[in-house]
Amino acid sequence: MRFWEIGKRNLKELYRDPIALGFLLGMPVAFILIFGLAAGGLTAESVTLGVVDEDRSQISQAFIDILDDIPVLEIKSPL
Repeated sequence: MRFWEIGKRNLKELYRDPIALGFLLGMPVAFILIFGLAAGGLTAESVTLGVVDEDRSQISQAFIDILDDIPVLEIKSPL
């Protein structure tokens, strides 16, 4: 039970310190951008995504159409 109290206290302290909160949220994003640009630039290979549409409703078909419009996704359906 003491663990939860320590955790809640640390979250409150972090929430009250905007600089620490900014570093906590901003540094991982900065590292992802820096290492992503250094490793390969802005290009991405296509990813094959298998879709099983058991519902066959208009909503599910619209969702599949939206996924199909994404350039890096290649949609495969087992027919």
